[in-house]
Amino acid sequence: MSPLETVVLAHPLTEPGGLGLPPLFLATVVVAISTVLVLRLPTGAPQVTPEDAAGHGTPGGRPSMGTGERVARTFAVAILLLVVIAGRLGQDSQLDNIAPSLAIGLAWPGLLVVALVGRGWWDRINPFDTLARGLQALGGQGDPVGPAPLRGGRWWAVPAALAWTYYLGVYSQPLEPRVVGAVVAGYTILMLAGCLAVGRRRWLEAGELLTVLFGTIDGMRNRRTRLASDRGTTVVIAVLAGGLTFATLRISTLWIRQLLGLGIDPLAATTTVPGLIGVAALSVLGLQASERWAVRSGSPAGVVTGAVAVVVAGIGLAQAMVRERLLKAAVIVVARLSNPLGGDVDMFGTASLVPANELIGETPKVIVQLSLLVVAATLAGHAVRRRCPQALRPALWAIGTYTAVGVLSVTAV
Repeated sequence: MSPLETVVLAHPLTEPGGLGLPPLFLATVVVAISTVLVLRLPTGAPQVTPEDAAGHGTPGGRPSMGTGERVARTFAVAILLLVVIAGRLGQDSQLDNIAPSLAIGLAWPGLLVVALVGRGWWDRINPFDTLARGLQALGGQGDPVGPAPLRGGRWWAVPAALAWTYYLGVYSQPLEPRVVGAVVAGYTILMLAGCLAVGRRRWLEAGELLTVLFGTIDGMRNRRTRLASDRGTTVVIAVLAGGLTFATLRISTLWIRQLLGLGIDPLAATTTVPGLIGVAALSVLGLQASERWAVRSGSPAGVVTGAVAVVVAGIGLAQAMVRERLLKAAVIVVARLSNPLGGDVDMFGTASLVPANELIGETPKVIVQLSLLVVAATLAGHAVRRRCPQALRPALWAIGTYTAVGVLSVTAV
């Protein structure tokens, strides 16, 4: 058997997994179900809200904020500060400190859930925007009205996308409290520095990773919403898609068996870093090719990128369920609410809660993961069909490819 056949027909892909079915078969079924749903579900007429008509597509685009938004922004900033303070000053233990479970285990997948079901929500809670507004007010610095886009566009967010996927997929201690606190604090400082240097709205729109990701997903929801069509956006989304997939692939039986068979340490940095870069590069090439195909079909640039951004949210959620991390993080957050920094304090009587080794079992977990990927792929394809039907074929190829790889990465663990 040739090396290529060894990889394609590797046992982790063809042997029954958690559902008693081969991952290759599951990937085929998931893609088929989502494709049928995309083609069969009615599209309806696009609904345009007053906010869309007013062009509220960038942070700070609304002239004023109501009480609800102020409360949401305050809560988001409080969560951000809690993660930093607890991570840097609390107990240096993943179970006794709220920062790792809150930031990585719960907040990140929670944001992805809202990205799939919500609309225009990130502009209303963005803690970096809130903090930048406060700094501008303290310094007497105003944000220019209708600022020109930042030169270089969303290429500024590519390093953040690479760093985030490296942190989740390659770095050996991503859940250490001190590391979590430092990463969140460092990223916040960089974002605020960018806001002060070139303008709050200009920097958040071009250089802040979450704003780019959630803004791209929101751009697919309505035909009248401006799409982010620059190549920088395509690279950011492709890096996230490839990097998040690799984060799970790295701990899969497929990855470990193949490299051990070649005499290579599958978990060494000399292996995982090139692996991450290689998968991200392939993802970029694939998404750019799909974009070019869509443009040749008469579609405006950015449609396929927006669809894959929706799939990215599904991949991130499926990844969050690996080894029931999301559920275990929720239990730990509830426990640590009684003493966020750790210690003997038990304000709410929850400090003794400890997640079990298995909360729902392997089969239900895999069903949830596959369901999330089906939903994300269906939403992505439906958005393309509703917004730009001529891009449906290239979009379905891209959606199907990224979804299939996501299925393989989580079912071959």
